[in-house]
Amino acid sequence: NGAMSQTDIASSPIENSPSFPLDDEEAERSVGASRPTASTPVSTRTGTTSNSSTPFGVKTSTRSFALSTTSSARKAPHATPTKTHTTTSGEVEDRRAPLDRTATGQLVAPSHEEAVAEAMRKMKEVERKKKEERKRKRDEEEKWLRAVKAKLDEESARVDKDLDSSHGANRELYTLFNNLQGISQDFGLHFETPELVVVGMQSDGKSSFIEALLGFQFNIVETNIGTRRPLILQMINNPDKETPSCRFRREFSTVPKIVDNVDNLEEQSFEDTEIHVEDLCEEIVRRTQDVAGRGEGVSNVPIILRVEYAHCSNLTIYDTPGFRLGGKEKLSRDIQLMVEKLMAPKNRIIVCLEQSTVEWANSTSRPIARKVDPDFSRTVLINTKFDNRVKELRHADAANKHLAGENLPPGSVPFFISLPVRRNLDSDRFRTAIKEAYLEDYKKLLDAQFDEQRFFGQIGFFKAKSHLESLLSQRYYASVAPTLRTLDNLCKETEREINAVRRELESTDVETLKGRVNG
Repeated sequence: NGAMSQTDIASSPIENSPSFPLDDEEAERSVGASRPTASTPVSTRTGTTSNSSTPFGVKTSTRSFALSTTSSARKAPHATPTKTHTTTSGEVEDRRAPLDRTATGQLVAPSHEEAVAEAMRKMKEVERKKKEERKRKRDEEEKWLRAVKAKLDEESARVDKDLDSSHGANRELYTLFNNLQGISQDFGLHFETPELVVVGMQSDGKSSFIEALLGFQFNIVETNIGTRRPLILQMINNPDKETPSCRFRREFSTVPKIVDNVDNLEEQSFEDTEIHVEDLCEEIVRRTQDVAGRGEGVSNVPIILRVEYAHCSNLTIYDTPGFRLGGKEKLSRDIQLMVEKLMAPKNRIIVCLEQSTVEWANSTSRPIARKVDPDFSRTVLINTKFDNRVKELRHADAANKHLAGENLPPGSVPFFISLPVRRNLDSDRFRTAIKEAYLEDYKKLLDAQFDEQRFFGQIGFFKAKSHLESLLSQRYYASVAPTLRTLDNLCKETEREINAVRRELESTDVETLKGRVNG
């Protein structure tokens, strides 16, 4: 009747015809014919069937037809195995393997083993490149760490050498100007002696900075001793003094009226008793209260303390009361006016301290200093507590931007320092802790790859200290000639006055003098 069974269809000469080469276009059409289309019903379960008619008018199942088609695809060497999969959305996904060409140009599908081998080869190649990259980065990091360590070791050795060096060459010069400073305070004489005036807010680290210059701690931080009266610290580097020698200058009312030796006048103006380091704070507080009272009074009469020590700087420093924000308005205003007056003389170098954590635009101390010294020609900017800021500078751009500063006058170069937070350290441990704080800041900046050539000279307490000593020494030498002229004029004026009195005594007899008195 012309009908064919499923068995007959499977053994049809169409399916069993011998294979023959196809060109590229025919091969593609053959492969495409085996793909299900959107209109072809595809079962999502194995073994299910859907009825359809064959070209011969015989109903057969889609499943058996698909098997037959797949079977024929396996028999043809030029065809690609059909791998289809129905997704949950009902779309048909094509999972055919990629085609390769034979030497004769035929398209063939790679075997499963070859595909796996190729994938493994590519995975190994990727892994090899990753290992090489990791090794390269590790080598670069180790090289960088060695370079950083070498720089830190070199800088540590340089600092140790500087700490061990003696500043005795200029000791006599410093002592001379310190003596002139004391005389000018006692007798109201005016000498242009170079001096440093340290200013800043209460919490800007002024006291810690001064302790670092002295080379020892004496709990100045905890007492706010400079709140209502200035403190003049005359530091003299004396290699013979392994223990700090601290003596206060006598208050004016206690200066001896008669001295044993005129040449020893300045020495006798200091008290005989040395004050132990542990007792310095208590003594300064007592002297402040004696002059300024126990309330909120402020006095501009300074306390003068001379310190001789093998590890201190050769500097003379005014430690001023800290500027205040908030609190009692009258006290804040009085302190600011007093400090501005102390900054005013042209012979004084202003050391303006600010916390590094305060943004440049939010500075409080710098605008006050700028009122007195608009172009910062005699102002040194020092940013304290740098350890709290440097940890945020993780790359070169951020580090360089902060170190350059903002809205500063041309030529103004700020310094950045960190000092130990721990208290009650002995002198040796204190100096070591200062060095460690500096090296830690330096290391963090090296890790951030900052512009070392540009900013290296501004980093650390030792750079700031060296700059101040050099600046003060230059001012000392520049002041020698003017000071000698002032002293010479003072001596000549005093000599003229003495001669005038002598002539008057010689030319006047006793009776004339009696007449003047009675008249």
